Amino acid sequence: MNTLMQHFFDRAIGFDQLYCHLSRGKQTFPPYNVIKDGEKTLVEVALAGYSKDDIKVVVEDATLSIEGFGKPENADKQHLHKGIAKRKFKTRFSLAEYVEVISADFKDGLLTVILEQIVPEEKQPKVITIN
Repeated sequence: MNTLMQHFFDRAIGFDQLYCHLSRGKQTFPPYNVIKDGEKTLVEVALAGYSKDDIKVVVEDATLSIEGFGKPENADKQHLHKGIAKRKFKTRFSLAEYVEVISADFKDGLLTVILEQIVPEEKQPKVITIN
């Protein structure tokens, strides 16, 4: 699969069948999970070292954006090993039609965004009675 298509499907929510078949699960910073839980989809983002005030979640034009604002490190400290990143980031997920963000929660360094595809009544399938 070409890089553009792989990038799209790595970050597409609500396109489940295509996502499952074509996604290769490429990891980027920050690491994340996309989980299907019944009718809901959860996006879990590992954000060790960030606080709730360091994170912004925005939905605009069928795109879920999660942005982190890293804080400058204390110059007086010397890292012997630095495995926890505290840098700025912005990651985006394309949302399918009618996918809405239900809530976002940040607990124990894990941001969980809950999404659900809510199809309007007039767009749902209807059974036609045969006369």
